[in-house]
Amino acid sequence: MRFGDFIDRCIEPFAPLTALRRTQQRKALELAREFAAAGSSRRTKGWKRTGGAPNREIRAGLTKLRGASSDLIRNNKYAATMKRKIVAWMIGDGITVQLNHPDAEFQKQAQDMLDAHFKTRLDGFSDMYGLQKLAVLSTFERGDSILVWSSRGRQPNSRCQVFEGDLIDQGKNEDTASGGKIVMGKEFDRDGDPVALWLFDEHPGDGGWKGKSKRYDIADIDHVFEQTYAGQARGVPWLGTVALDLKDEADLEETIGIKKKIEACLALILRPGANSTATPFDTLEKPERGGPPIDSVRPGMIYRTEPGDEATTLAPSSTGDGVEFMKFKLAGIAAGFMPYFMLTGDMSQSSYISLRAALNDFYKQLDDWQQNMCIPQFVAPAADRALKLFWLKTGDKRFLELTKNYGVPRRPALDPISDIQGEREEIRTGFKTQTRSLAERGLTFEQWLDERVRELNALDAVGLVVDSDPRKVTNAGMLQQPQGYILPKNTPQN
Repeated sequence: MRFGDFIDRCIEPFAPLTALRRTQQRKALELAREFAAAGSSRRTKGWKRTGGAPNREIRAGLTKLRGASSDLIRNNKYAATMKRKIVAWMIGDGITVQLNHPDAEFQKQAQDMLDAHFKTRLDGFSDMYGLQKLAVLSTFERGDSILVWSSRGRQPNSRCQVFEGDLIDQGKNEDTASGGKIVMGKEFDRDGDPVALWLFDEHPGDGGWKGKSKRYDIADIDHVFEQTYAGQARGVPWLGTVALDLKDEADLEETIGIKKKIEACLALILRPGANSTATPFDTLEKPERGGPPIDSVRPGMIYRTEPGDEATTLAPSSTGDGVEFMKFKLAGIAAGFMPYFMLTGDMSQSSYISLRAALNDFYKQLDDWQQNMCIPQFVAPAADRALKLFWLKTGDKRFLELTKNYGVPRRPALDPISDIQGEREEIRTGFKTQTRSLAERGLTFEQWLDERVRELNALDAVGLVVDSDPRKVTNAGMLQQPQGYILPKNTPQN
């Protein structure tokens, strides 16, 4: 019998609850020891395995993470490339909103109004699609961003400005009188729903800034960040997980560059002959036929020494330059963001299959960012505010009955012919609708139909037949006789 079991049996008659707790804790400890990562050994020495809540960990490191992220983006080409390319793929020319309503005429009217509203300069400089880009740029670099909506004249929610999340008072952490709490400047009610943000009037990083944060209702603000933990109140810079690797890579690249410069150097050691009275350096200072002293070696130079002089070259040998190690590091950095060839431009060891697999994985990541961050956090709220504005201006409550679909930027095809064939087969077999396919290209079915009908009618009016007209040309490019419902108007029937 183990000593611990003996003690438990001794105290069990007098304190059964204490004995039970001791037994439970001992069993839990034994179970934890079965996991290598939960044990204590030489391999886990120095490993900080804290049990802190996500918000506590974020609060402790957010300021330094932001500083490291911004410095890398300013000075590290790979960090800057990741930021630019991810935002370009995620936002591109903008995430569009497509409205739906049983009344087709009203639907078209509402869609035209929304498109026109999104193309106005909502902050005096950018339209809604430009603000989408700014919001994600800031979220990538600083961890989060905010879109602040205000009125222009008598029109509510007609003006929008994007600010970095730095304006949120992350030092404000307290309980509220209503039973809620404020976590890093974000206020929650007693049910855990966000109700307000505490913002500074100016960026804390501006010199000479002083002031206190003010409370702003969350109804007028869209807070954008990638939530990776339940209950997470603030976002963290996306480069946080690879910041040290990026810094190490930059140091390694600089070291290799210096090493290459040293390897390119050539030195001469001149030894005078046995009967020579002058040193080789004296000779270099007095060249024949005038001209500047010869004190360096240049390409194509021919130099004649005194009889008996000896010249020995000192050329550093070239050794391994660590290029493979750099590739390994960059592959690890790219793994959580984008394919390796996108980050580095190196496609030397890529094949069609590997590129296709890498892009498919990247597309899934884009879907996650677009569908779980961009659309619900700032695209859909912007559309809701616009429709409410239209309702207030017109008094037509149908603006509040519209449903919405979203079109993300079109993703370039790696093999357009194969991709189009696959898309066509999905539509023909019913796995995908034409409307869905058009939405993925940022178009509504009504927009496509209007353009298509107008185009075909114009071609028919001048008697022109083009290869892209399936009514008159087969897939093989051969003319076909129109039949049935696609007969031209006024064509006599048999």
